[in-house]
Amino acid sequence: MNNQFSFADGLRYDFFNHFEEIKNEWKELLPPGHHLASNDMLALELSKPEDIEFKYLNLYENEEWIGVVYLQEFVFSQKHYNKKVFQQKYVKLFKCLIERQKINLMICGNLFRVNFQGFYFKEKSNKEKVFKFLSAYRDNNKKTKNFCGMLVKDCSREFDTRFIDSCQYKPFRQDLTMELDIWEQWNSYQDYINSLSRKYRQRANKINKTSSILSLKELDANEIQEHKSKINELYLSIVNKQNIALGILNENYFIEMKKLLKEDFKVFAYLHKDDLVGFSSHIYYPNKRKMEIHYIGFDEVSNHEYSIYFQLLFDGLKAAIDGKFLKIELGRTAREAKASLGAKACENFNYIWVKPGLARLTFNFISNWFEQTMGENWQSRSPFKELEN
Repeated sequence: MNNQFSFADGLRYDFFNHFEEIKNEWKELLPPGHHLASNDMLALELSKPEDIEFKYLNLYENEEWIGVVYLQEFVFSQKHYNKKVFQQKYVKLFKCLIERQKINLMICGNLFRVNFQGFYFKEKSNKEKVFKFLSAYRDNNKKTKNFCGMLVKDCSREFDTRFIDSCQYKPFRQDLTMELDIWEQWNSYQDYINSLSRKYRQRANKINKTSSILSLKELDANEIQEHKSKINELYLSIVNKQNIALGILNENYFIEMKKLLKEDFKVFAYLHKDDLVGFSSHIYYPNKRKMEIHYIGFDEVSNHEYSIYFQLLFDGLKAAIDGKFLKIELGRTAREAKASLGAKACENFNYIWVKPGLARLTFNFISNWFEQTMGENWQSRSPFKELEN
């Protein structure tokens, strides 16, 4: 087989280019309902995002099938970062060296999801072997890809520091997501409002009143298709403001997600009269009693006038309460806004390898700058009465 590669200690991997090639056999290996056998992965692949190729690896030891790996091969270029990154005193020194570069990165996991570990082993004791397989894959592709960095994303547990150092990886701790636990006593959105301190209750009521001029409409599959260009435009208006965007979706993504996830994926439109000025997408995990506010988008002028962003957070919370979910995942960005809703930070265990030389030096500078720009004000937010001093 030309998609097979053997290396030290009786280890071997077979790789495949399409989810449909491995979907059925992965379902046999993985626990029921496991995310690596879900249609989420197929929807993303079928949407064909630019600059990303997908690889699916079967892992073997002494000819025994021991696990699987999901990879995204990502080409990072100047369209994926905000130019103000190079306005920083030290980072600008590297501008002329990297601004026109295309950098190959290997992601074990899913750039577009949280809590989406990209590997699975039948025996937990084999988990550390993932780094051997990834290094072998990197080395085997030096001539065609020459990866400058590898990210092992959303690991379910923390690996031993000395072991990680021996593999030449480093923990990447800047990746926090915001989650909100749904209180047992919240039987309605109004119960949530009543649990807020006076300051935050008044603020929430003001936002609800300001945005009341907008109408909220759930879009079916045909309507998502009809409005795909506008949805993509609104999505890109958010992406283009980010300092760094590791991957950019296209208009086909929301169509494929709705087609394959059906009622577990919903898109809601915010309409001013007949104009689509914002949208929010939700993913539901009924078996886990959890939901996620997925990708969003809005017109900047309309957001300023009608507080669309805060309203879509409140509407997501309302959906979580009405759906009897226990937790709502709010994502990585705008931590201060989400903390004011009552969300708390949740650390993800990520590990990164960066090629020695310019790539590693540049990554260290940009990583430090990124961490500083996040700020810490969000950490002191306590919107609930019970948490007041």
